[in-house]
Amino acid sequence: MVQEDLAGLELTLSEQTTGVDTAEIADELGNTLATKDVSDLGPEDTFQIEHDLYTGEEYIVLVHAENSYDRGGYNQNPDWPYDGGEFQVVEGIWARDRSSTGNFYSFTTITTLLEGDGNGDGNDGEGTVDRPADTRTTPDTTTPSGVRITVQQDLSGLELTISENTTGADTAEIADGRGETLATKDLSDFGPGDSFQIEHDLRAGDEYIVLIRADGTYNRGSYNRDPDWPYDGGSFQVLEGIWARDRSSTSNFYAYTTLTGLR
Repeated sequence: MVQEDLAGLELTLSEQTTGVDTAEIADELGNTLATKDVSDLGPEDTFQIEHDLYTGEEYIVLVHAENSYDRGGYNQNPDWPYDGGEFQVVEGIWARDRSSTGNFYSFTTITTLLEGDGNGDGNDGEGTVDRPADTRTTPDTTTPSGVRITVQQDLSGLELTISENTTGADTAEIADGRGETLATKDLSDFGPGDSFQIEHDLRAGDEYIVLIRADGTYNRGSYNRDPDWPYDGGSFQVLEGIWARDRSSTSNFYAYTTLTGLR
């Protein structure tokens, strides 16, 4: 049930949901409204599916496959409804139109997309910065790289998208303003264009460094055609590029094409 007009949803596949090739938003009768190819995604991967969702309307959010797939579900007394603020998750759905209050199927995280998400104008629902594609690659680098951010609203972490030319990295990291590690994420199964979440409480008024690195060498992508600092995502700002963990660059926006605040 939608409680505020939305531009779509961001969804994370559950740990035991495998072999699906399509995600779908349907109306309450099960008629398809929008689909997303997820054949290249797997458990715990995150993706977005866009379609205008209107206040007061109910929708069905599905995954399916041309053939068979394994469907994960949470069935230990789900606490319906799950309230997301702009929407509520009312019940599980299987076979397109059959209800279940005993199972929360297929998705572990559902996040709203509000009008304007991704344009960096400070009005984003979750706080998003989306920069242009890579224009430079530094091959065989051994030093961490990323960006420095300042947080303007308390956040529970970040969702990050690896840039097109950043390959071979195995770890993402959130560090404090001095470069001391606060949280890490294993990226060994992720590559260019993939999105993931890294959770750590980020406090309003503090600065953090968001890095990517590898145990050996990796190729570091960046956008270096006059980056427009600061990039304003509403709940945070991206201030500058960072390389070698603590060295600043205003000429390069390293490693990530999209950063979204998690509340």
